[in-house]
Amino acid sequence: ADVMEAARQKAKELGADMMLPATSATDAANAMNALARAGLPAKDAIDGARGALLLAAAANIDAARAAEIMGNALMMFKLPGTEAGHVADLLAGAYKNAGSSFEQTAEAIRVAGPSFATAKIPIDDLVTGIALLAQNGIKGADAGQALRSMIDALINPTEAAKAALIGMGVQTRDLTTGELRPFKDILADLKEGYDKLTPAQQAQRLEMIFGKDALRGVQTLLGQAPGSWDKMREAITQAGSAQELATAHAKGVTGA
Repeated sequence: ADVMEAARQKAKELGADMMLPATSATDAANAMNALARAGLPAKDAIDGARGALLLAAAANIDAARAAEIMGNALMMFKLPGTEAGHVADLLAGAYKNAGSSFEQTAEAIRVAGPSFATAKIPIDDLVTGIALLAQNGIKGADAGQALRSMIDALINPTEAAKAALIGMGVQTRDLTTGELRPFKDILADLKEGYDKLTPAQQAQRLEMIFGKDALRGVQTLLGQAPGSWDKMREAITQAGSAQELATAHAKGVTGA
């Protein structure tokens, strides 16, 4: 009963939130229900409601769909509801900085998220990869598939892939912990080895490591200018991106 009361209070509070102009208490209750349906514990569903509603306002989609996207992302990466605002900012950042629509980013997360979460790679890195691919015309499920193939190949390389990675001077795992090294560091090592090969060797080695499907995505990420990863990560992790878009939509609607 306490949970129900807390949810009711939160719905009322969010319905009156001036920063969520078009949101009603009913929208807030719907968002909480959708987050709970996605598998979030009650406390996280209540804590995550504002971030889901912010996502709805920023993306111009209904509250239930935004909560479904949010719930999936939080569950996948085992994040608490308090991180929902950050996830909304990531999706808004990918839209603002790379032209990946909210639905395209959500779809890419749906496809690649489980592999990244298994490899303990943060959602911020996944969305950075999605945004860099989107900038180069690889979006939605295609981006997700490319990134998933890359991570799967790094987590569980074939013998031939292991040999190719060693040949390119790439160390995929941290020697002390045995965990996968940060994605950015693996990419940097790959790029260094890749740049020393002839074009024919480049395609052959990458296909050996990652398979045909991921080839275009891998080549796109390796073709980025130095510093692109950090620059994009910084851009998409800016706090306030979702609020900025939500406010702009609200102004557009009211004509103010």
